[in-house]
Amino acid sequence: MKKLTLAVLAIIITLGGCAVTQEEAKKVTLPDGKQGYYISCWMAASDWTACYEQAAKTCNGKYKIVDKNETNFVTPYGSQIRRNMIVGCDN
Repeated sequence: MKKLTLAVLAIIITLGGCAVTQEEAKKVTLPDGKQGYYISCWMAASDWTACYEQAAKTCNGKYKIVDKNETNFVTPYGSQIRRNMIVGCDN
């Protein structure tokens, strides 16, 4: 699971430099074999709200957080924050 998170973070970091908020959800397989979603909220403002909203939208309201992380880094455009989480839907 951590290898997946690190691999996706590496890809996102190589795409850095954009000054917009972007939320997206990608299907992943959770450790219990069920389907989950990797949600990336990079360049989000100052909190986790965009990630939580994307999780609720993706899961039609109910979800459980399996893992989440936050990375702060400096770019030529200033300090940036990347937030990512993996959720399972409670449907």
